[in-house]
Amino acid sequence: MDTLRLRFSVVGIVLAALALLLLLLMKSGGSDPSSPGGDMPMEELAIGINGTLKSAPVVVALERGFFEENGVQVQVTIYPSGVAAISALFDGDLDVTAVPEHVAAFTGLERGDFRVLAVVNRNTSAEVVGRRDRGIESVADLEGKRIGLKKKSSSPYWLNRLLIYNNLSIEDVELVDATPADLPMMIAEGAVDAVITWHPYAYDCRKALRDNAYYADAQLGQDMYWLVVGMTGWLDEHPEIVLRYLLALQEAVDYINAHPDEAKEIVTQYLGLEREQVDFEWSLYTFRLELPQSLLLALEQEARWKIEQMEGEAEMPNYLTFIYFDGLSTLAPEAVTIIHEQKEG
Repeated sequence: MDTLRLRFSVVGIVLAALALLLLLLMKSGGSDPSSPGGDMPMEELAIGINGTLKSAPVVVALERGFFEENGVQVQVTIYPSGVAAISALFDGDLDVTAVPEHVAAFTGLERGDFRVLAVVNRNTSAEVVGRRDRGIESVADLEGKRIGLKKKSSSPYWLNRLLIYNNLSIEDVELVDATPADLPMMIAEGAVDAVITWHPYAYDCRKALRDNAYYADAQLGQDMYWLVVGMTGWLDEHPEIVLRYLLALQEAVDYINAHPDEAKEIVTQYLGLEREQVDFEWSLYTFRLELPQSLLLALEQEARWKIEQMEGEAEMPNYLTFIYFDGLSTLAPEAVTIIHEQKEG
Protein backbone atom coordinates (compact mmCIF):
# COMPACT_ATOMS: atom_id res chain seq x y z
CA MET A 1 0.00 0.00 0.00
CA ASP A 2 1.44 3.38 -0.98
CA THR A 3 1.81 6.26 1.51
CA LEU A 4 -1.17 8.24 0.21
CA ARG A 5 -3.57 5.28 0.37
CA LEU A 6 -2.35 4.40 3.86
CA ARG A 7 -2.88 8.00 4.99
CA PHE A 8 -6.48 8.03 3.73
CA SER A 9 -7.12 4.62 5.31
CA VAL A 10 -5.82 5.79 8.67
CA VAL A 11 -8.05 8.86 8.47
CA GLY A 12 -10.99 6.57 7.76
CA ILE A 13 -10.27 4.44 10.82
CA VAL A 14 -9.95 7.52 13.06
CA LEU A 15 -13.22 8.94 11.74
CA ALA A 16 -14.96 5.58 12.23
CA ALA A 17 -13.68 5.35 15.81
CA LEU A 18 -14.90 8.87 16.54
CA ALA A 19 -18.26 8.02 14.98
CA LEU A 20 -18.56 4.95 17.19
CA LEU A 21 -17.72 6.98 20.29
CA LEU A 22 -20.32 9.58 19.36
CA LEU A 23 -22.86 6.84 18.65
CA LEU A 24 -22.33 5.25 22.06
CA LEU A 25 -22.55 8.63 23.80
CA MET A 26 -25.81 9.45 22.03
CA LYS A 27 -27.24 6.05 23.03
CA SER A 28 -26.19 6.33 26.66
CA GLY A 29 -27.46 9.74 27.66
CA GLY A 30 -29.58 12.75 26.97
CA SER A 31 -32.05 11.07 24.61
CA ASP A 32 -35.73 10.40 24.99
CA PRO A 33 -35.88 6.64 25.67
CA SER A 34 -39.38 6.46 24.22
CA SER A 35 -38.07 7.58 20.82
CA PRO A 36 -36.24 4.97 18.69
CA GLY A 37 -32.70 6.16 18.23
CA GLY A 38 -33.26 9.07 20.64
CA ASP A 39 -31.67 12.25 19.25
CA MET A 40 -29.65 10.21 16.76
CA PRO A 41 -30.36 11.02 13.10
CA MET A 42 -31.79 7.99 11.32
CA GLU A 43 -29.96 6.51 8.33
CA GLU A 44 -31.68 4.31 5.74
CA LEU A 45 -30.18 0.93 4.87
CA ALA A 46 -31.34 -1.67 2.34
CA ILE A 47 -30.49 -5.20 3.51
CA GLY A 48 -30.72 -8.58 1.79
CA ILE A 49 -31.20 -11.86 3.69
CA ASN A 50 -32.48 -15.37 3.01
CA GLY A 51 -35.37 -17.17 4.65
CA THR A 52 -33.44 -19.57 6.91
CA LEU A 53 -31.89 -19.56 10.38
CA LYS A 54 -28.74 -18.08 8.88
CA SER A 55 -30.55 -14.74 8.93
CA ALA A 56 -31.35 -14.90 12.65
CA PRO A 57 -29.10 -11.96 13.69
CA VAL A 58 -30.74 -9.60 11.19
CA VAL A 59 -34.24 -10.78 12.10
CA VAL A 60 -33.63 -10.41 15.84
CA ALA A 61 -32.03 -6.98 15.37
CA LEU A 62 -35.07 -5.90 13.38
CA GLU A 63 -37.74 -7.32 15.67
CA ARG A 64 -36.04 -6.27 18.92
CA GLY A 65 -35.50 -2.73 17.66
CA PHE A 66 -31.68 -2.82 17.72
CA PHE A 67 -31.43 -1.21 14.29
CA GLU A 68 -33.60 1.73 15.27
CA GLU A 69 -31.83 2.11 18.61
CA ASN A 70 -28.62 2.56 16.64
CA GLY A 71 -30.11 5.07 14.24
CA VAL A 72 -30.68 2.76 11.27
CA GLN A 73 -33.98 2.45 9.40
CA VAL A 74 -33.72 -0.82 7.49
CA GLN A 75 -35.58 -2.17 4.52
CA VAL A 76 -35.24 -5.97 4.42
CA THR A 77 -35.67 -8.08 1.29
CA ILE A 78 -35.61 -11.89 1.40
CA TYR A 79 -33.84 -13.64 -1.49
CA PRO A 80 -34.02 -17.35 -2.41
CA SER A 81 -30.24 -17.74 -2.68
CA GLY A 82 -26.91 -16.08 -2.02
CA VAL A 83 -26.37 -15.68 -5.76
CA ALA A 84 -29.65 -13.75 -6.09
CA ALA A 85 -28.77 -11.60 -3.07
CA ILE A 86 -25.32 -10.62 -4.27
CA SER A 87 -26.70 -9.93 -7.76
CA ALA A 88 -29.15 -7.48 -6.17
CA LEU A 89 -26.20 -5.86 -4.39
CA PHE A 90 -24.33 -5.47 -7.67
CA ASP A 91 -27.47 -4.05 -9.32
CA GLY A 92 -27.64 -1.32 -6.67
CA ASP A 93 -30.83 -2.61 -5.03
CA LEU A 94 -29.08 -3.25 -1.69
CA ASP A 95 -26.50 -1.54 0.50
CA VAL A 96 -25.40 -4.74 2.26
CA THR A 97 -26.45 -8.36 2.02
CA ALA A 98 -25.73 -11.76 3.56
CA VAL A 99 -24.23 -14.62 1.55
CA PRO A 100 -22.43 -17.92 2.23
CA GLU A 101 -18.66 -17.82 1.86
CA HIS A 102 -18.65 -19.88 -1.34
CA VAL A 103 -20.59 -17.10 -3.10
CA ALA A 104 -17.95 -14.59 -2.03
CA ALA A 105 -15.15 -16.96 -3.04
CA PHE A 106 -16.55 -17.77 -6.47
CA THR A 107 -17.64 -14.20 -7.22
CA GLY A 108 -14.19 -12.99 -6.23
CA LEU A 109 -12.79 -14.87 -9.23
CA GLU A 110 -14.76 -12.55 -11.52
CA ARG A 111 -14.79 -9.16 -9.78
CA GLY A 112 -13.12 -7.40 -6.89
CA ASP A 113 -15.39 -4.46 -6.05
CA PHE A 114 -17.07 -5.89 -2.95
CA ARG A 115 -15.89 -6.50 0.61
CA VAL A 116 -16.71 -8.78 3.56
CA LEU A 117 -17.69 -6.82 6.69
CA ALA A 118 -18.09 -9.74 9.09
CA VAL A 119 -19.11 -13.32 9.69
CA VAL A 120 -22.49 -13.45 11.47
CA ASN A 121 -22.62 -17.20 12.02
CA ARG A 122 -20.78 -20.45 11.43
CA ASN A 123 -22.84 -23.52 10.66
CA THR A 124 -22.69 -27.16 9.63
CA SER A 125 -26.07 -27.22 7.90
CA ALA A 126 -25.15 -29.16 4.71
CA GLU A 127 -26.16 -32.81 4.76
CA VAL A 128 -26.36 -35.91 2.60
CA VAL A 129 -29.68 -37.73 2.82
CA GLY A 130 -30.09 -41.10 1.09
CA ARG A 131 -32.68 -43.83 0.69
CA ARG A 132 -31.85 -46.93 2.70
CA ASP A 133 -34.03 -49.03 0.38
CA ARG A 134 -31.59 -48.14 -2.41
CA GLY A 135 -28.76 -49.72 -0.42
CA ILE A 136 -27.38 -46.50 1.06
CA GLU A 137 -26.07 -47.09 4.57
CA SER A 138 -22.85 -45.07 4.28
CA VAL A 139 -21.22 -42.46 2.06
CA ALA A 140 -19.33 -45.24 0.27
CA ASP A 141 -22.69 -46.63 -0.87
CA LEU A 142 -23.25 -43.51 -3.00
CA GLU A 143 -21.11 -45.05 -5.74
CA GLY A 144 -23.18 -45.42 -8.91
CA LYS A 145 -26.16 -43.60 -7.41
CA ARG A 146 -28.21 -40.66 -8.68
CA ILE A 147 -27.66 -37.66 -6.41
CA GLY A 148 -29.88 -34.61 -6.48
CA LEU A 149 -28.32 -31.20 -5.77
CA LYS A 150 -28.26 -27.60 -6.88
CA LYS A 151 -25.23 -27.41 -9.16
CA LYS A 152 -24.83 -23.64 -8.86
CA SER A 153 -24.30 -23.73 -5.11
CA SER A 154 -21.81 -25.02 -2.55
CA SER A 155 -23.24 -28.56 -2.81
CA PRO A 156 -20.85 -29.79 -5.55
CA TYR A 157 -17.90 -28.54 -3.49
CA TRP A 158 -19.02 -30.35 -0.32
CA LEU A 159 -19.91 -33.49 -2.29
CA ASN A 160 -16.51 -33.56 -3.98
CA ARG A 161 -14.72 -33.37 -0.62
CA LEU A 162 -16.98 -36.00 0.91
CA LEU A 163 -16.47 -38.45 -1.94
CA ILE A 164 -12.70 -38.01 -1.96
CA TYR A 165 -12.62 -38.62 1.79
CA ASN A 166 -14.42 -41.92 1.13
CA ASN A 167 -12.12 -42.99 -1.74
CA LEU A 168 -14.60 -42.02 -4.44
CA SER A 169 -14.73 -39.24 -7.02
CA ILE A 170 -17.43 -37.11 -8.59
CA GLU A 171 -17.24 -39.37 -11.66
CA ASP A 172 -18.48 -42.27 -9.52
CA VAL A 173 -21.95 -40.72 -9.11
CA GLU A 174 -24.64 -39.28 -11.39
CA LEU A 175 -25.56 -35.69 -10.59
CA VAL A 176 -29.15 -34.49 -11.04
CA ASP A 177 -29.56 -30.70 -10.98
CA ALA A 178 -32.57 -29.41 -9.04
CA THR A 179 -33.69 -26.52 -6.89
CA PRO A 180 -33.34 -27.19 -3.15
CA ALA A 181 -37.10 -26.85 -2.65
CA ASP A 182 -37.73 -29.72 -5.12
CA LEU A 183 -35.30 -32.16 -3.50
CA PRO A 184 -37.61 -33.48 -0.72
CA MET A 185 -40.27 -34.55 -3.24
CA MET A 186 -37.67 -35.98 -5.62
CA ILE A 187 -36.11 -38.23 -3.00
CA ALA A 188 -39.51 -39.18 -1.57
CA GLU A 189 -40.71 -40.29 -5.03
CA GLY A 190 -37.47 -42.11 -5.79
CA ALA A 191 -36.43 -39.84 -8.67
CA VAL A 192 -32.99 -39.74 -7.02
CA ASP A 193 -31.26 -42.13 -4.66
CA ALA A 194 -29.78 -39.41 -2.46
CA VAL A 195 -29.46 -35.65 -2.18
CA ILE A 196 -26.92 -33.21 -0.85
CA THR A 197 -28.37 -29.94 0.37
CA TRP A 198 -28.63 -27.76 3.45
CA HIS A 199 -31.30 -27.26 6.07
CA PRO A 200 -34.22 -26.71 6.06
CA TYR A 201 -34.35 -28.75 2.83
CA ALA A 202 -32.28 -31.60 4.28
CA TYR A 203 -34.63 -31.64 7.25
CA ASP A 204 -37.61 -31.92 4.88
CA CYS A 205 -35.89 -34.80 3.06
CA ARG A 206 -35.43 -36.62 6.34
CA LYS A 207 -39.10 -36.10 7.22
CA ALA A 208 -40.20 -37.35 3.82
CA LEU A 209 -38.26 -40.61 4.17
CA ARG A 210 -38.71 -41.14 7.92
CA ASP A 211 -37.08 -44.45 8.92
CA ASN A 212 -35.93 -44.99 5.34
CA ALA A 213 -33.52 -42.05 5.60
CA TYR A 214 -29.76 -42.35 5.85
CA TYR A 215 -28.06 -39.04 6.62
CA ALA A 216 -24.55 -37.74 7.20
CA ASP A 217 -22.75 -34.44 7.74
CA ALA A 218 -21.70 -33.29 4.27
CA GLN A 219 -19.14 -30.80 5.59
CA LEU A 220 -17.02 -33.31 7.54
CA GLY A 221 -17.06 -30.89 10.46
CA GLN A 222 -15.79 -27.91 8.47
CA ASP A 223 -17.70 -24.70 9.17
CA MET A 224 -19.71 -22.86 6.56
CA TYR A 225 -19.56 -19.08 7.09
CA TRP A 226 -22.44 -16.68 6.61
CA LEU A 227 -21.06 -13.29 5.60
CA VAL A 228 -22.19 -9.69 5.46
CA VAL A 229 -20.91 -8.07 2.26
CA GLY A 230 -21.14 -4.63 0.66
CA MET A 231 -19.75 -2.71 -2.28
CA THR A 232 -16.31 -1.23 -1.65
CA GLY A 233 -17.26 2.29 -2.74
CA TRP A 234 -20.39 2.39 -0.58
CA LEU A 235 -18.53 1.08 2.49
CA ASP A 236 -15.78 3.66 2.14
CA GLU A 237 -18.35 6.46 1.84
CA HIS A 238 -20.52 5.35 4.79
CA PRO A 239 -18.25 4.19 7.66
CA GLU A 240 -20.65 5.49 10.33
CA ILE A 241 -23.63 3.56 8.92
CA VAL A 242 -21.45 0.44 8.76
CA LEU A 243 -20.62 0.84 12.46
CA ARG A 244 -24.27 1.35 13.39
CA TYR A 245 -25.24 -1.73 11.42
CA LEU A 246 -22.53 -3.90 12.98
CA LEU A 247 -23.34 -2.64 16.47
CA ALA A 248 -26.99 -3.60 15.99
CA LEU A 249 -25.93 -7.05 14.77
CA GLN A 250 -23.63 -7.47 17.77
CA GLU A 251 -26.50 -6.64 20.12
CA ALA A 252 -28.67 -9.15 18.26
CA VAL A 253 -26.03 -11.87 18.53
CA ASP A 254 -25.68 -11.16 22.25
CA TYR A 255 -29.45 -11.46 22.63
CA ILE A 256 -29.57 -14.72 20.65
CA ASN A 257 -26.93 -16.31 22.86
CA ALA A 258 -28.45 -15.00 26.10
CA HIS A 259 -32.09 -15.75 25.21
CA PRO A 260 -32.14 -18.66 22.73
CA ASP A 261 -35.78 -19.64 23.29
CA GLU A 262 -37.02 -16.09 22.73
CA ALA A 263 -34.75 -15.73 19.69
CA LYS A 264 -36.06 -18.99 18.22
CA GLU A 265 -39.63 -17.76 18.53
CA ILE A 266 -38.78 -14.42 16.92
CA VAL A 267 -37.15 -16.13 13.94
CA THR A 268 -39.91 -18.74 13.67
CA GLN A 269 -42.63 -16.10 13.49
CA TYR A 270 -40.82 -13.65 11.21
CA LEU A 271 -39.67 -16.21 8.63
CA GLY A 272 -42.76 -18.44 8.87
CA LEU A 273 -40.76 -21.53 9.85
CA GLU A 274 -41.83 -24.58 11.85
CA ARG A 275 -40.73 -24.36 15.48
CA GLU A 276 -39.85 -28.09 15.46
CA GLN A 277 -37.50 -27.48 12.54
CA VAL A 278 -35.95 -24.43 14.21
CA ASP A 279 -35.31 -26.39 17.41
CA PHE A 280 -33.72 -29.19 15.37
CA GLU A 281 -31.37 -26.89 13.43
CA TRP A 282 -30.39 -24.51 16.21
CA SER A 283 -27.47 -26.59 17.51
CA LEU A 284 -25.87 -26.52 14.04
CA TYR A 285 -25.24 -22.77 14.31
CA THR A 286 -22.75 -20.67 16.22
CA PHE A 287 -23.83 -17.04 16.24
CA ARG A 288 -20.86 -14.74 16.57
CA LEU A 289 -19.72 -11.53 14.89
CA GLU A 290 -16.12 -12.12 13.78
CA LEU A 291 -13.46 -12.07 11.07
CA PRO A 292 -11.52 -15.29 11.75
CA GLN A 293 -8.36 -16.46 10.00
CA SER A 294 -10.17 -19.69 9.12
CA LEU A 295 -12.52 -17.69 6.86
CA LEU A 296 -9.60 -16.66 4.67
CA LEU A 297 -8.48 -20.28 4.40
CA ALA A 298 -12.01 -21.40 3.44
CA LEU A 299 -12.27 -18.73 0.72
CA GLU A 300 -8.94 -19.79 -0.77
CA GLN A 301 -9.75 -23.51 -0.60
CA GLU A 302 -13.12 -23.10 -2.31
CA ALA A 303 -11.70 -20.76 -4.96
CA ARG A 304 -8.95 -23.26 -5.72
CA TRP A 305 -11.56 -25.99 -6.26
CA LYS A 306 -13.66 -23.69 -8.47
CA ILE A 307 -10.66 -22.77 -10.62
CA GLU A 308 -10.07 -26.46 -11.26
CA GLN A 309 -13.67 -26.78 -12.52
CA MET A 310 -13.54 -23.76 -14.82
CA GLU A 311 -12.72 -23.98 -18.48
CA GLY A 312 -9.72 -21.86 -19.37
CA GLU A 313 -7.44 -20.15 -16.90
CA ALA A 314 -8.32 -18.13 -13.82
CA GLU A 315 -6.00 -16.52 -11.32
CA MET A 316 -6.30 -16.95 -7.59
CA PRO A 317 -7.16 -13.56 -6.10
CA ASN A 318 -5.75 -12.28 -2.82
CA TYR A 319 -8.80 -12.66 -0.60
CA LEU A 320 -7.18 -10.59 2.11
CA THR A 321 -8.00 -7.56 -0.05
CA PHE A 322 -11.69 -8.54 0.04
CA ILE A 323 -11.93 -8.01 3.80
CA TYR A 324 -13.26 -4.70 5.13
CA PHE A 325 -11.40 -4.43 8.42
CA ASP A 326 -12.30 -0.88 9.48
CA GLY A 327 -15.77 -1.62 10.86
CA LEU A 328 -15.31 -4.69 13.08
CA SER A 329 -11.75 -3.70 14.03
CA THR A 330 -13.19 -0.49 15.45
CA LEU A 331 -16.18 -2.12 17.15
CA ALA A 332 -14.60 -5.34 18.47
CA PRO A 333 -10.90 -5.70 17.59
CA GLU A 334 -10.63 -8.94 19.55
CA ALA A 335 -13.09 -10.53 17.08
CA VAL A 336 -10.68 -9.94 14.17
CA THR A 337 -8.07 -12.71 14.01
CA ILE A 338 -7.28 -12.56 10.29
CA ILE A 339 -3.58 -11.82 10.01
CA HIS A 340 -3.19 -8.51 8.21
CA GLU A 341 -1.14 -5.33 8.19
CA GLN A 342 -2.09 -3.22 11.20
CA LYS A 343 -2.69 0.41 10.32
CA GLU A 344 -0.94 3.09 12.32
CA GLY A 345 -2.49 6.23 13.67
